[in-house]
Amino acid sequence: MAGGFKVQLKTAKTIEDLRRVSEDAKARIARVVSDYAARVKRSAQARAPVDTGALRKSVMRRTSRDKLSAQVIAQAPHSVFAEFGTEQRQPHPFLVPSLEEVKEGFRRDVAAAINGAHQS
Repeated sequence: MAGGFKVQLKTAKTIEDLRRVSEDAKARIARVVSDYAARVKRSAQARAPVDTGALRKSVMRRTSRDKLSAQVIAQAPHSVFAEFGTEQRQPHPFLVPSLEEVKEGFRRDVAAAINGAHQS
């Protein structure tokens, strides 16, 4: 991923935390992760500055094999410069704000997915 950067959505601080969660809860968490990763991707694409459209097109999401974490990645070589700026260019944040706008809802919904498993 030369020149690009990523933001991640993770559901647990340690693998040990995940071992204590039921399979049913993991399935619900996986749906939350997928939904929020899609939201971050759409928001980042909408916020990305458009010159040629390459930056917007380079935003993609990847989900881990266990589906309990996801990454939203801007692969365009100039994505980091767009996000954080340079000496000659003002920053135009698109990925970090997209993650920030969903962060609290993501935490809330993951907690609800976990708690729902304990209630059944």
